Parts: sequence; C-alpha cells; structure tokens
Amino acid sequence: MLDRIIEQREEQHVLFTPQELETHTSEMVELKKRQMKQEICADTISGVFLLMVAGSGYTYAYVSYTKTVNFFFVPMFLLLNVTMLIAVVVMRFVIKRTPNLLPK
Repeated sequence: MLDRIIEQREEQHVLFTPQELETHTSEMVELKKRQMKQEICADTISGVFLLMVAGSGYTYAYVSYTKTVNFFFVPMFLLLNVTMLIAVVVMRFVIKRTPNLLPK
C-alpha cells in the first residue's frame, strides 16, 4: 500500500518517504484523538447550556424574573462569552498549526 501511495505521489511530483508517511499517519491519529476529546467537551458544554436554559425558563415562568436574571441569565451570558473567546483563540492556533493536506 505504501508503494502504491508513493507511486501516486511521484506522479504528482510530491515525494513522501515511508517514514514521512508513517509520521503523518501517527500525527493524524493524534489529531483524531484530540478531536474526539473536543467533541466530548462540546457535548458537555451543550448539555450545561440546555440545563441552564431549562432552569431559567422554569424560574422565569414559575418563580420570579429577578431570581432568573441573577441566577441563570447572567452566568449563562458570561459562560457563553468566555466559551466563544476560548473557541476563537483555540481555532486561531489550530488553523495555523494544521498542515496543508491538499496537493499544490
């Protein structure tokens, strides 16, 4: 299989040694593991947001608006802003470090 991939790369004038290909494969495995962790984290954050929205909806409808603002809307607003800032910073560095996988 490696020989076939190398032949295809030679036709495209892009040469990869088997060592480079194995290194690239191991890097991709690590990236997939990191992506799985990030997806779990995103699912957890989504669940927290849904619980906060459900809690704020309940208190808004049945308790009082002031308690809803103090205990749910403000923390959710701050949590959303912090999450967006972290996502922007992380994505900036992920995009800069991602290798260009497209042939030139």
